[in-house]
Amino acid sequence: MAWTVTIGPQYLGWVAGWIYYGADPTHPDTAALVDPVTQRVVLRLGHWRMLTSPTGRVLLTAAAGTNETMLGLLADGPRIEVLGAVTAVLQDGCDVGDGSLACLTINDQLLILDYKL
Repeated sequence: MAWTVTIGPQYLGWVAGWIYYGADPTHPDTAALVDPVTQRVVLRLGHWRMLTSPTGRVLLTAAAGTNETMLGLLADGPRIEVLGAVTAVLQDGCDVGDGSLACLTINDQLLILDYKL
């Protein structure tokens, strides 16, 4: 039996036990997490994109306006636990700790945020 995935072919690796498919460049809202056994989409990420390494806590971002970024953490389920918005555009790669995260903005400014789930 062969399995196929009906979303864009942008395989980007594994995230928290799920197969991570990034968005197709022509359809930016097609990113998804896929069950590795059934090959079914378990979470459509829409415009959310991964900003941290797939090991440990996974930080996701989504543009919320011209100069605003929504932040969220991948939670069990899977689902996105929305942390809120920041008035900054972030570079790739943030460090996520228990209750805090540190990111660089595109202006090379360090942004340190505390959060509660």
